[in-house]
Amino acid sequence: MSRIYALESKSRMVRCKSAVNMLITSSRRWTTGI
Repeated sequence: MSRIYALESKSRMVRCKSAVNMLITSSRRWTTGI
């Protein structure tokens, strides 16, 4: 159980990081576009 929970938390962290990276890249594109 604990092992599965750790795996789930890790995947969630990775997803959050990827989402933040996408937001940063999109914001950079918008700033450069303007």
